[in-house]
Amino acid sequence: LQLPCYNCGYSKHVELAHIKSLSSFPSTTTVGEVNHPANVVQLCPNCHWEFDNGLLTLVFPDQPKFTQSITAKVLLV
Repeated sequence: LQLPCYNCGYSKHVELAHIKSLSSFPSTTTVGEVNHPANVVQLCPNCHWEFDNGLLTLVFPDQPKFTQSITAKVLLV
């Protein structure tokens, strides 16, 4: 787990948020695939909640792997 929050820079507490939602994976997907480092980002609790509820859009320029499969609330360039 790395500090600070990827979005706002808060460094007192961060959580791992899934970039691609758990519900979007097939039921046969392994925990290792869901929790792969390319599918998680460190966010503070507020940014995590906003991201999960579609109020926050994050850009991941260094993770092109998810360009085709990412949920609508994430934009990759």
